[in-house]
Amino acid sequence: MPPSRYMEEKCSKITRKNRQIYCAMVYAMDAAIGQVVAELKALNLYNDTIIIFSSDNGGETIEGGNNFPLRGNKNTLWEGGMRVNSFVHSFADISRNAVRTPLFNVVDWYATILGMVGERIDSYGDGINQWPMIVNNSNEKLRERFVYNIDGKSAAIREGDYKLIVGNPGAPSGWIPPTVSSAAEAFNKTNKTFWLFNIKEDPYERRDLSKRKPKIVHQLMLRLRKWALSAVPSIHKPLDDRGSPKYFNGTFASGWC
Repeated sequence: MPPSRYMEEKCSKITRKNRQIYCAMVYAMDAAIGQVVAELKALNLYNDTIIIFSSDNGGETIEGGNNFPLRGNKNTLWEGGMRVNSFVHSFADISRNAVRTPLFNVVDWYATILGMVGERIDSYGDGINQWPMIVNNSNEKLRERFVYNIDGKSAAIREGDYKLIVGNPGAPSGWIPPTVSSAAEAFNKTNKTFWLFNIKEDPYERRDLSKRKPKIVHQLMLRLRKWALSAVPSIHKPLDDRGSPKYFNGTFASGWC
């Protein structure tokens, strides 16, 4: 639970309990990050520090998060589960504030951070060094495609403006505004097995193009199958209570997640 002062001072007007807790958690995190930044300035390190703020998935709506107007939430292949906001701050390198629009995948962070510290590389593993794009605010499309997921039950791929989902994309599959009290209100049952969207024109995934553009579906399906043959199976192990934060002064340890 977040400190009670944030619940009382900042979030008391929010009536949904999980939403109120989430609000207080965001305030607490913001205050903690502010303390880190203040300390960097006090130590004369701020001008030489690059700050990255990002996430690995969309919000969990049933726990107070929200991704509206994007579709779905955490643990789904809809954009609400996959697309996140990020920002990079560098006093020395980035001269003006602006939004970067080219495709960026989480696997790009490693190569990009290597670029930040001076490594002259274009890529590392599956990742692309996108530091030049971030610094120069260019619209150069270094990344053209990426895989959202490949496993036995579901898969999704993005290539250019198009996104193909195959199998079960997960639930909830609807559009969940902050006023909705339960994610169950946005569950949409469907017998479909694949969807095609133009994410640039339709970021909210409301217009399935799979019947209108069968050639693109076929193209992306072939690419998915090719990558599935070389994909390394993911390993899901049960939570290990020995890694619980209760044993480490509130810190998560190996095995808990």
